[in-house]
Amino acid sequence: MRLIVKPVKTERLHLYTEESTVFIKGSIDLQYPKPILEPFFTDLHNDLLYYGFRFITLDITGLTFINSSGIRELLAWLIKLTKLPKDDRYEIFINTQLGVNCQQSISKSFTLIYQGAKVINKEIIV
Repeated sequence: MRLIVKPVKTERLHLYTEESTVFIKGSIDLQYPKPILEPFFTDLHNDLLYYGFRFITLDITGLTFINSSGIRELLAWLIKLTKLPKDDRYEIFINTQLGVNCQQSISKSFTLIYQGAKVINKEIIV
């Protein structure tokens, strides 16, 4: 099954879906990213529930920077998920690159808050 969530593309950030994967590329450094991030992740969450997805992959290997306001918006999506009955929740597999601090911070936060979050660390060879 394919997700169809309206992508977000700014000068420094690209959020989009392919199949059952959400990609975050670029940097989230806005002081107030909520107007950009919240609609995307709300639509994503609603679609995942409506279509009965049991898991999703969150690929942040292209994320180069995220500030605390951006992390807060990602965690707001996750908190919505934790408020659902356990049978309605979906798992999140997080693709990260080893050694990229912002990616490791996000994945650690996700796994601390939500047991359904699993981290897949990738070693990128250049």
